[in-house]
Amino acid sequence: MIKNITASFKTRHFKYGGYATLLTLAVAVAVVLANLVIGRLSLQFDLTSQGFFSLSPETMQVLNAVKTPVKFYGIWQPGGENREVMPVINLYLYENRNISFEVVDPDRNPGFVSGYDRDGNGISTGSLIVQGEK
Repeated sequence: MIKNITASFKTRHFKYGGYATLLTLAVAVAVVLANLVIGRLSLQFDLTSQGFFSLSPETMQVLNAVKTPVKFYGIWQPGGENREVMPVINLYLYENRNISFEVVDPDRNPGFVSGYDRDGNGISTGSLIVQGEK
């Protein structure tokens, strides 16, 4: 019985099956590793004709000049963000570690919003407040 089992490991079917299994395993490992590497690189491409999701060279100059902390406050309820503004803010956050972002709910934190309302006209929901040293 043991001779039959050891003989079955020497057959052509077992060899080809083993090669196929090893090749499948190698491809799966390569795909997982490639996925991890690409995920770490955080590559983004703007394929729009107008470059809507790209920062201009002038904006990149300004972002590179920011050396002190700058905080963006989005004045809206969580989940109610402006879908046109958030991609740009995310690009700013990606390009400069000194820039941070926080959502402030004006209904839950009216004192925060009134602290930035110098004219007393009110700051409307959907506004963006930028705070920095300068």
